[in-house]
Formats: sequence, structure tokens, C-alpha cells
Amino acid sequence: MFRTNSVGDSIRFVNFGEPSFFAMAVSEDSGQNLILAGYAENADPNFNQNCYMVKCTPMGDVIWWRSRPPRSRFTQVLITQDGGILGIGFRRLNGDGEGTAMVVKYSSNGDELWTRDIVSADNDTRTCGLSDGFEMADGSLVVAGRITNFALGLNDKGMLHKLDQEGVVQWSRYYAHYADMPLGNTQVFNDVEPTRDGGFILTGETWGPSPPNPSRLWLVKLDSLGCLVPGCNTVGVEEFESQLQSALQLSPNPASERVQVSLALPAGYRLAGAVQAMLVDAQGKLVLQQTVPANGVLLQANLELSTLPSGLYYVHLRDAEKWLAGGKVVVE
Repeated sequence: MFRTNSVGDSIRFVNFGEPSFFAMAVSEDSGQNLILAGYAENADPNFNQNCYMVKCTPMGDVIWWRSRPPRSRFTQVLITQDGGILGIGFRRLNGDGEGTAMVVKYSSNGDELWTRDIVSADNDTRTCGLSDGFEMADGSLVVAGRITNFALGLNDKGMLHKLDQEGVVQWSRYYAHYADMPLGNTQVFNDVEPTRDGGFILTGETWGPSPPNPSRLWLVKLDSLGCLVPGCNTVGVEEFESQLQSALQLSPNPASERVQVSLALPAGYRLAGAVQAMLVDAQGKLVLQQTVPANGVLLQANLELSTLPSGLYYVHLRDAEKWLAGGKVVVE
């Protein structure tokens, strides 16, 4: 542990000794005690790549430490409003199996209050874990990370979950910028932060076709329900992609009688079954749904609006597995 003052001058250096560990995150509680969380490096079988957490005084005197199963790690640690400590990361099932996104809550004394395994990869060669999270004002939790699970159809996705105060999942969203890609095209959220409108902003990286380059920075703004376009929670899927947004056209807009929905797909794009157009009002109520025929790489349909009250509506396109694109239309 290395501490500095406000201008960067060294105040304190502490070597905690065995077991050696990588501290991936640190938080300070109301008593200015520090909680460092990461994973152990020591080859001792009692600590071999275990999740590891240390609580110490501001001077580095150890108050307690906790260790969890082999081949697991904490990537973030939070102090919750009730004084508890939240460890976020992943673990291997049975110490050597599929990666599982994991959240653990401790009391301030280090007593384990609960553990939640959110979702797992489908074999021990694939990745699943949480990178970051935060506590909302009502005590609920928002956590983000990445997963690869072909058995569930989650082929390289960045993931976002909302949990209640006891760690029970309220909803899940799985995003990819390039959803229709072979295994190994990473889609990962590294950080999630709240926004003033009640939504979330996420950063990470997305791997897609090359040229121009396979790896790109990824910035995603979602609403309070984890939607890229409001109302996505009503369309019946948890998987979403963002690369098709720029290809969606709604015309005319504003509209009074009908609106034409057009989506040009990339060459070779794989659709999973029939595509549905779903129209949701500003209160999140589904008011219209119809099948959108595909003509080669073009999806196109006319939505009848004449019976709808004036106002703001959201159009969503989905196939049998995932949300494809969405946008807003004003009905006059």
C-alpha cells in the first residue's frame, strides 16, 4: 500500500508480506480505514490465486483479511451505505471450472453476509466476470463486465445487471456492438457510472471486422432500465447490439398516418427467425407489433399510426434472439 498527500508526496508505504497479492481496487470507509481487494499470488495452496481482501488502518495495520476460492479475484470493492463491503469480480466453479460473475457482501467486521453468482461462461476456456459497479441511492446495485457463453447464445457480450440490496438480479442486459461475429471478438464493459438522468454510461472495448482495425474503444449510454432506446425492456429479449443503429431509418418523422421503418443489414448478416417491429408509447406500453419482411439485406415495413393519440413513441426491431435497432417517432 502506497499513500501520498494531496500534492503527491509520499506519506506511507506498507508491505503486507505473505501471502503476496495483487490489489486491484481500494475504498475508504467512514473511519478512514482502507479496504484493498484483488487476488493472491502465493503458490501456497491455501492462497493460490484466491480472491483476497484486506482491511487496514490508515497506517496500514491489518484489521482483518479474507480469502475466497482458488482461481478467483476481486476487481472492485465498494463501501455500501449501510457500512457493508461489496466485493465484485469472478470465481471458477469448483476452483477450476467455468468462470462465474460473482458479488460478495461482507459486514464491516468481515463477516460474509451473502454471495451471488450472477451468470457463468459455458466452459473453462471462456471468460465471464464483473469489472465494476456502484450502489444506487435506494441501495440497489449496478454491476458490469463481460461474458462468453455459446450455450446461452451469449457469444462475447458486455453485460450489465441490476441487483437488489440482497444481490438478487432485477434485470440483465447483454450488449455487443458487433453481435454477429465469430468467437473471440471481445465485447467488454470495463467501467460503469451513474448519470444525472438516472441512467448509466459504460466504457470498454469492442472487437469487430478488420480493416480498419479489430479493436475499438466502446462508449455506451443507457437509460435507467439499461436500454439504448427507451422501452427495450418490453420487447422480450435481454441481448442487444448497437452497430445497426446508424442504418435505421424512420420516415416520415413526425408522422400522422403511417411511418416506414427501414433497416439495411450488413452483407451476410445472420437473422434469428422472423423480425418484429414493436411500437412502445412514452409510458412503456406496447401499442403495436407486426412482422417485418426481409428482402435480402433490407428490412422494411409500414406501421399504421392513424389510430394512435399524438405523442412520442419508440420503435424497436428484434428477431427471435436479440434487439437489432430502435428509434423514436413523433405522431401528430
